[in-house]
Amino acid sequence: MSLKLAPGGMVIGKGLAEMHERGSVGSPLMWKLEPGVVGTLGDCKANWCEFSVGKRSGFVEASRLWGAGEP
Repeated sequence: MSLKLAPGGMVIGKGLAEMHERGSVGSPLMWKLEPGVVGTLGDCKANWCEFSVGKRSGFVEASRLWGAGEP
């Protein structure tokens, strides 16, 4: 039996990072995340990544996440 772990990520940079409903600046703002917040990364497309923190999820700009990108 193999266990598949979800990739993790952490909010980086200065100031609050915005988590949007969809992967675009114009989509509704869902949450604001402080640097250092750790969560689960989903797919990344067009400089946006799916990101979940507990029961909260949305899209965060890839440049604000450590762990986003190719391994």
